[in-house]
Amino acid sequence: MQIKDDCGEGQNKTDSIKNKIMFMTPKVNKDLCIGCGTCASIAGDVFRIGSDGKAEVIPGCDCAGKEELINQAKDACPVQAISVE
Repeated sequence: MQIKDDCGEGQNKTDSIKNKIMFMTPKVNKDLCIGCGTCASIAGDVFRIGSDGKAEVIPGCDCAGKEELINQAKDACPVQAISVE
Protein backbone atom coordinates (compact mmCIF):
# COMPACT_ATOMS: atom_id res chain seq x y z
CA MET A 1 0.00 0.00 0.00
CA GLN A 2 1.39 3.35 -1.00
CA ILE A 3 0.53 6.55 0.85
CA LYS A 4 0.68 9.91 -0.82
CA ASP A 5 0.97 12.95 1.44
CA ASP A 6 -0.83 16.03 0.12
CA CYS A 7 0.08 18.25 3.08
CA GLY A 8 0.34 21.86 2.09
CA GLU A 9 2.33 24.57 3.80
CA GLY A 10 0.94 25.79 7.11
CA GLN A 11 -0.98 22.59 7.88
CA ASN A 12 -0.44 20.83 11.17
CA LYS A 13 0.16 17.09 11.52
CA THR A 14 -3.52 16.32 12.17
CA ASP A 15 -4.53 18.09 8.98
CA SER A 16 -1.76 16.27 7.14
CA ILE A 17 -3.09 12.88 8.24
CA LYS A 18 -6.58 13.79 7.06
CA ASN A 19 -5.18 14.64 3.64
CA LYS A 20 -3.29 11.39 3.07
CA ILE A 21 -4.59 9.39 0.15
CA MET A 22 -4.17 5.63 0.14
CA PHE A 23 -3.71 3.66 -3.06
CA MET A 24 -4.38 -0.05 -2.74
CA THR A 25 -3.22 -2.49 -5.36
CA PRO A 26 -4.84 -5.89 -4.86
CA LYS A 27 -3.09 -9.00 -6.19
CA VAL A 28 -4.35 -12.58 -6.58
CA ASN A 29 -1.93 -15.48 -6.15
CA LYS A 30 -3.15 -17.88 -8.85
CA ASP A 31 -1.21 -20.75 -7.30
CA LEU A 32 -3.30 -20.45 -4.13
CA CYS A 33 -6.66 -19.42 -5.61
CA ILE A 34 -9.32 -22.15 -5.76
CA GLY A 35 -11.79 -20.06 -7.80
CA CYS A 36 -14.56 -20.05 -5.19
CA GLY A 37 -15.71 -16.57 -6.27
CA THR A 38 -15.97 -15.07 -2.79
CA CYS A 39 -13.87 -12.05 -3.75
CA ALA A 40 -15.95 -11.38 -6.87
CA SER A 41 -19.13 -11.65 -4.81
CA ILE A 42 -17.86 -9.12 -2.28
CA ALA A 43 -16.02 -6.73 -4.60
CA GLY A 44 -17.34 -7.35 -8.10
CA ASP A 45 -15.97 -4.02 -9.34
CA VAL A 46 -12.45 -5.20 -8.46
CA PHE A 47 -12.36 -9.01 -8.87
CA ARG A 48 -13.77 -11.47 -11.38
CA ILE A 49 -13.33 -15.13 -12.21
CA GLY A 50 -11.12 -15.42 -15.26
CA SER A 51 -11.19 -17.91 -18.11
CA ASP A 52 -8.84 -20.14 -16.10
CA GLY A 53 -11.51 -20.49 -13.39
CA LYS A 54 -9.48 -18.47 -10.90
CA ALA A 55 -9.94 -14.99 -9.50
CA GLU A 56 -8.20 -12.03 -11.05
CA VAL A 57 -8.16 -8.29 -10.59
CA ILE A 58 -10.21 -6.67 -13.32
CA PRO A 59 -7.73 -5.01 -15.72
CA GLY A 60 -7.84 -1.22 -15.48
CA CYS A 61 -9.80 -1.38 -12.25
CA ASP A 62 -9.98 1.93 -10.40
CA CYS A 63 -9.58 0.80 -6.79
CA ALA A 64 -9.94 4.28 -5.31
CA GLY A 65 -12.72 4.34 -2.75
CA LYS A 66 -12.98 0.55 -2.71
CA GLU A 67 -10.45 -0.06 0.08
CA GLU A 68 -13.03 -1.45 2.50
CA LEU A 69 -14.43 -3.91 -0.06
CA ILE A 70 -10.94 -5.00 -1.10
CA ASN A 71 -10.02 -5.68 2.53
CA GLN A 72 -13.28 -7.57 3.08
CA ALA A 73 -12.55 -9.75 0.03
CA LYS A 74 -8.97 -10.31 1.21
CA ASP A 75 -10.14 -11.31 4.70
CA ALA A 76 -12.88 -13.58 3.33
CA CYS A 77 -10.65 -15.51 0.93
CA PRO A 78 -10.59 -19.07 2.30
CA VAL A 79 -7.07 -19.74 1.02
CA GLN A 80 -5.59 -16.27 1.58
CA ALA A 81 -4.81 -15.82 -2.11
CA ILE A 82 -5.40 -12.05 -2.05
CA SER A 83 -2.76 -9.58 -0.99
CA VAL A 84 -2.71 -5.80 -1.00
CA GLU A 85 0.30 -3.67 -1.82
